[in-house]
Amino acid sequence: MPYQQQWVDPEVYLEYHGVTFYCTYRDDDCENNPPRTYDFVMDPSKGMDDSFNVEELPGWKACPHPPYLTGENDTPLNRLKWDKWYEHNLEANYIRKFLIRMIDYFEALGSGGESK
Repeated sequence: MPYQQQWVDPEVYLEYHGVTFYCTYRDDDCENNPPRTYDFVMDPSKGMDDSFNVEELPGWKACPHPPYLTGENDTPLNRLKWDKWYEHNLEANYIRKFLIRMIDYFEALGSGGESK
């Protein structure tokens, strides 16, 4: 059966001080795939082949998270912690804060100021 693909702008992940990060999607297919967690582009016309992975940026440290629910860590308290983790989208907020710090850092360098 024939089908037609239509270009759509990717979801904006973060806009800060004139810098925009866009989501990327597996196989560049936003209709059938959720946004990738760590891969972004800064040009909405680009896709996964031109993305960068935030985990590879200098200063990146993995987001702290509750204990994995395996073995003795599979407790009601830890399940509650994971529920709150997902409910408050803590990983995405952590990534946004990191990207904002990177922008602030490079702005400070560009203005001749000291990095924060």
